Amino acid sequence: MASPKQTLQRLTVAQRRSQAIAMRIDGATYDEIAARLGYANCSGAFKAVNDTLADVPRESVEEYRHLQIERLERVLSTEFARLDDSGDPAAANAVLRVLEALDRYHGFAPVDTAGDAASSLLDTLIANSRAALVRASTD
Repeated sequence: MASPKQTLQRLTVAQRRSQAIAMRIDGATYDEIAARLGYANCSGAFKAVNDTLADVPRESVEEYRHLQIERLERVLSTEFARLDDSGDPAAANAVLRVLEALDRYHGFAPVDTAGDAASSLLDTLIANSRAALVRASTD
């Protein structure tokens, strides 16, 4: 049988884990979670979130996955618009990162197509730059 001290320690750990997962769902980074909840570093916060997710019923994990996918799709929409408007290389990089994250959430294995992706993005950037030059010359 657990001693009162052990029971209190388990309760404290459970509370921190619960707070960690709530913060992560709200969009906090692992560094932010670690700082706020007193984990030594972001890997402690990451472990707390993952351990909590491992104990959560499958339906709740799917709900979290769906929430993350919705967030990523909003970011993707914003970054695509920025890429289309200006051809901003930072937007191109963000689009690639979001697409990779979406692939992971949907269970696709990473494929080594860095050259193809870079080539496609370069083509987009060139087309956007040309369009911007044409617009500027007609103004």
